[in-house]
Amino acid sequence: MRPVTGQTLRWLRAEGSLTMHLRRARAPLTVQVLGQAREPARAEDARPLGLLALLSVGAAVAFAKSRPAETPTDELIVVSMCVG
Repeated sequence: MRPVTGQTLRWLRAEGSLTMHLRRARAPLTVQVLGQAREPARAEDARPLGLLALLSVGAAVAFAKSRPAETPTDELIVVSMCVG
């Protein structure tokens, strides 16, 4: 591997400065646009996620109960989580 030269370090520093300048110039516009588009959260927005979580937990528990009793516990937990 070649050693990093002074020219390479100067180029990387210049690139980093340019990137930060461009991000800073663009950030306020992004914050303003997102702030205007935001809607208040409602309880009915969380209902599908809750149902999906319950379905996932139910599938994991049902799968775990269908495994033989001699299945190692750590393997049972991992595989059940993957199924759920």
